[in-house]
This record gives sequence, structure tokens and C-alpha cells, in this order.
Amino acid sequence: MKRGCAQLEPADVASAFGFPLDEFQMDALTALAERRNVIVSAPTGSGKTVCGEAAVYLGSALGKRVIYTTPLKALSNQKYNDFCAQFGEERVGLLTGDTSINREQASILVVTTEVYRNMLYDVESIPDVHSVVLDEFHYMNDRDRGTVPPTCWDTLSCADWA
Repeated sequence: MKRGCAQLEPADVASAFGFPLDEFQMDALTALAERRNVIVSAPTGSGKTVCGEAAVYLGSALGKRVIYTTPLKALSNQKYNDFCAQFGEERVGLLTGDTSINREQASILVVTTEVYRNMLYDVESIPDVHSVVLDEFHYMNDRDRGTVPPTCWDTLSCADWA
């Protein structure tokens, strides 16, 4: 494990799931722990979301912020509720454009992709970020979704903390 990750090992984070992780999930978790960028492309139902949730566990365990994006408000609301149940309401925030819950204090911030794009224009407003999860990444090539997903990716790849 590279420096900056204290004593936390990927196996410690994996144990939080209560089931054995597949090889690709452990590979993603190891890369995240080493502060490398990760893209997971796998069939529906294969466990890609576990990799994003592993980023949340890892960032939380290290005392860093994690931003979890989804392309739809309904998905953001669902993830917010899921993370509140897993981590406690006091640690989770939600920003969807018309809803703002626990924005300043949350270590886990669930946002729509559009809100995240706007946050990127002032990266100082989101300090101590360990990971940004772009859930439903396949929207990247969806013309009906406009330029928001590719703009997020392009801007993210230039950020110091990415």
C-alpha cells in the first residue's frame, strides 16, 4: 500500500461487505487505496456498484470526503437513503439542485452529475476529497444526456485530488 493510506488495507475495507469480493472488485479497491483512478466496465448485475461503495468505505475510513454522483435525481435520492442506512444520516449529504441536505458537514456527498459539474468550477469548495464516484458512467456516450457527463470527466481528470 502506498503512503498516505495509513494502516488501512484493501482487505479491511472488503470485510465491511459481509461477502467475498470478486477479483475485479478487489483490483478496483486496491487501486483506490493506492490513490489511482479506476474505471469499472462490467455487465449489469456483476457488482460494479460495490466498487463505488468501496470508494465510499475507504474514503470514510481515511477521514476524507467522497462525492458519489448519479445522472438522475431519483438515483441520487436512493443512494442517499442507502448511505444514510449504512453510515448514519450525520455523515451523508444530498445535493440535487432542488434539495440540499447536510452539504457542509457530510463526509459522503451524493449529488447529481449536473450539481457535481457546477461544483468543479470552484474546487476549493470541496476540500479533502478522496474519491469521486461517477455511477452510471455509461451515460458518458448518451447524446440525450448532453455535455454534462463528459464535462465532469474532463474537468475531473485535471483536478489535483483526482
